[in-house]
Amino acid sequence: MPKLFGVFISYGRKDSKDFAIQLNDELTKQGFRVWFDLNDMPRATEFQKEIDEAIEKSHNFVFIIANHAVKSEYCYQEIELAVKLNKHIILSRFKKSDFLPKSDFYRLSINCG
Repeated sequence: MPKLFGVFISYGRKDSKDFAIQLNDELTKQGFRVWFDLNDMPRATEFQKEIDEAIEKSHNFVFIIANHAVKSEYCYQEIELAVKLNKHIILSRFKKSDFLPKSDFYRLSINCG
């Protein structure tokens, strides 16, 4: 039986790695089963395949909005797959940005039917 996750965290390591670690720790403390690359991706693996499988096995997809992440081709591919799979997408802002000015968390429901 495949291992399922409640949350997949997508982020850009360059500028939001520490925040992603804190988010992972907090969600885990609250009882969520989180897929987080620093904890769940084996070394010497086909990382894109591992990430794609983790997104497929996760109910929710959290995207941490930060300058590096919104420009990252890898993050774009992750979001694209989450949308294709009709995942619940939750946006989390890292620091103040022009992308989402008012709140720290946003829930985005996307119907890809």
